[in-house]
Amino acid sequence: MTTQKSAAREILQSAFPGIPECEAENMVSIGEVQSHPPGVVLCKENTIEDAFYIILNGRVKVTKVINDDETRLL
Repeated sequence: MTTQKSAAREILQSAFPGIPECEAENMVSIGEVQSHPPGVVLCKENTIEDAFYIILNGRVKVTKVINDDETRLL
């Protein structure tokens, strides 16, 4: 297992302490490590996603669209 996948497993088990180790291993093994430049939108409100993100390093910004002219940082 790569260092990044090991880190992802540790973060997953820390965030969800009740998850069995074999399930954490399975989730990490079928996942993929990705890298995104600043400003990339990972998901949008009211959109069904088929992904689960574990942030290994960096930051994310969570916003909510209020109306056509306003977006609020959460």
